[in-house]
This record gives sequence, C-alpha cells and structure tokens, in this order.
Amino acid sequence: MLQMLASLNKKEYETLAIFTESGPILEFAKKLNVPTKVVLMKSAFCYGAYVSLTIRSLWKFFRYYYQTISASKKIIKQLQPDIVHLNTSVLIPHAIGIKKVGIPILWHIREAPGKNKIIRRWQIGMIKKLSNGIVVTSNYVKNYYESG
Repeated sequence: MLQMLASLNKKEYETLAIFTESGPILEFAKKLNVPTKVVLMKSAFCYGAYVSLTIRSLWKFFRYYYQTISASKKIIKQLQPDIVHLNTSVLIPHAIGIKKVGIPILWHIREAPGKNKIIRRWQIGMIKKLSNGIVVTSNYVKNYYESG
C-alpha cells in the first residue's frame, strides 16, 4: 500500500496513510515520503485461513466495535477524502464507519478467509456489502469473493 501511495503523482493526488497503531511501518512510510497519521482504533475482525479465532480477539472486536466505528466516522468527516483504500480484510468496523459517512471504499484483500463456513460467509458478505470495489492478490483469494 505504501509503495502504491508513494508512486502516485503528487500533483494529481493527495494521499494519507492512516494506521490504527504506531509501529515500524511509520518509519518506512517516512522514507517513502508518504504522509501518515495514527488513529487508535482497536476493533478488528482478525480471522482467516492462517489466523485462528480466539476468545481474546473476539472480545477485543466486540469491546471496541462501536468506538472504532465512531472513530472512523470522525476521521473521515474531518479529512473528507474522495475515496478510502482499505488494505486488509480485518477492517470491517472501520468500513462501517466510513460507509456511514458515504465515502466510497476500495478494499484490497490480501488474506484468504477462514475455514468456518458461517463466519466466512458473514465476513465476505460484509466486505462485499461495504465496498465499492474489491482488489484481491491472487486467484485463490478471488475464488472466495466470486462464489462467497
């Protein structure tokens, strides 16, 4: 995502990468001359083919769900972007907040969904419902979103 933002024509596009927590990625963004902002938002739906669903992750998802939706709405209203690019499938609460403000979402899916059919159907359904466009990184992931 950062390399994509760095490669855009700065005369045509104003970009901002928003992260939900601080970390080493901020230094990488700085090296690429990509503007960043950290907005603490703790609710994420962390489940996929290589990430098991745990009581702790579910608790965190539900505990901070509405707070994350509210924080997403607030930052989107403040920044008034033309479009939002989400870079992972775990950002469902964030997308809900963005969608409530009426901003289009381009969702970049890099992860294969998990094995649980009920959860997978819900997760893919939410991503399809909330996004205006979906970009996948492989035909393997694409198959889930075509049939999901």
